[in-house]
Amino acid sequence: MWFTEFAGNQIGRVTTAGVITEYPLPTAHSEPGGITTGPDGELWFAQNRVFAVGEAVLVTAGLSVSPDSGVYHEKLTFTGSTFAPNEAVQIYASGVGSGVLATAAADASGAFTATTYAPSSPNGPRLFLGQGRAVESWARPVSQLRRG
Repeated sequence: MWFTEFAGNQIGRVTTAGVITEYPLPTAHSEPGGITTGPDGELWFAQNRVFAVGEAVLVTAGLSVSPDSGVYHEKLTFTGSTFAPNEAVQIYASGVGSGVLATAAADASGAFTATTYAPSSPNGPRLFLGQGRAVESWARPVSQLRRG
């Protein structure tokens, strides 16, 4: 069962055995309240203080991008690790459901490399998310891209 911690700025999970795991939210003082599974199968929660809806993404794999800053349409190389062996991986522009920038297949060790071009974005940090398609393997690094 999933729950929110309004004052603690976290979401959490409790198992039927009573084991509690808490996940701090990246937005300070967002005051989460209410959590549900959306039609996409993902967890969504209200962020009351910042008037937003957040998507719960649980990181279980590694993802990096090179270069870590740059301009529109610059060549990007993504490297991933700890995905399932031979798993298909999709790299999204800004979260599950956004445009797919690249696809790759992890090797027998769960690693992959994929190349694509930087999408347009506003100035400032850019979030990329990699999702393994065979199991729930997630990676969520932040890369900085500047619009050219």
